[in-house]
Amino acid sequence: MRLLFEGEDCVETELKAQALAAESGASWIAPYNDPLIIAGQGTIALELAESLKTIDAALIPVGGGGLISGVAGGLKALLPDIQIIGCQPAASAVMAKSTETGQIIKLPNLPTLSDGTAGGVDPESLTFDYCRRWVDQWALVKEPAIARALRLLLEHHQMLVEGAAALTVAALLQSKKQYRNRRTVLMLTGARIHIETLKKILNGENKNATHL
Repeated sequence: MRLLFEGEDCVETELKAQALAAESGASWIAPYNDPLIIAGQGTIALELAESLKTIDAALIPVGGGGLISGVAGGLKALLPDIQIIGCQPAASAVMAKSTETGQIIKLPNLPTLSDGTAGGVDPESLTFDYCRRWVDQWALVKEPAIARALRLLLEHHQMLVEGAAALTVAALLQSKKQYRNRRTVLMLTGARIHIETLKKILNGENKNATHL
């Protein structure tokens, strides 16, 4: 097995992987642009609805849009009045900006703590239409806010998460009044964070930085 590196953006890597799969006859399973992947994510909506019965708002991190497509579609079907908020880093908000313009666009991606959601979107992605249909609002979060959320979760809740997982907490903190007295779900996804990045956050080295 060979490990190949392609492109400066995840979309370039995905397109290369698709081409290699077609050439070799291998199966290509998209990380987000696949109806079965999206449906699998939708099972989270079933668990939430069964556990909480009533949910006023759900904050969900967004990269390619597979997670929010599945969860939002499920929640909207079960709880039609729920508000879905898509959370992205301001440094890499391709899906949010694309839904604003009405088409998938290519944007420069700055470094971000939320590397799990960074990068572009496949030009033929199914998730674009789902995001336009089911995401009610977008919350774009700056890097210092993501770092503060990471630190808060670790210090006060003993939860070590990655930058993408902290997006929803940061989004909630920057708009606290909007969610006051509302039953709100925050989705925290993953704990893959480099030890050196974590050290910088805990030491407050990014306090005045736009990104790390």
